[in-house]
Amino acid sequence: MNPATPVTNLSTLRNRNLRLKEAYRRHRFRKKLFVIVLVPIVVALVGSAVAFGSADISFVDVYRTVFRHAIPGDAVEDVGHTHVIVWRLRLPRVLMGLIAGVALGSTGAVMQVVL
Repeated sequence: MNPATPVTNLSTLRNRNLRLKEAYRRHRFRKKLFVIVLVPIVVALVGSAVAFGSADISFVDVYRTVFRHAIPGDAVEDVGHTHVIVWRLRLPRVLMGLIAGVALGSTGAVMQVVL
């Protein structure tokens, strides 16, 4: 059925409406699934980006340092080299790179919509 032709049959109109609703429901599910899969991947990649460098810091030590500092009420007395390297050197750079990537991606999407 050509979308340009007028629909006179009520049952045909209802069927088209149901197909569109189902297609939209599938589209929303795929978008949600994409975000659910993407978030843990990004968290793992950020952790690995912070872990790799000239100083030998394990992936577990990076997350232990981040969670120890991020949880309120837990005294942060660890001023060792891992804490300084993660919080003052590597994590700010990785997060700024992540923010810059998100900004460039959203800017590109807006440019595609506008142009």
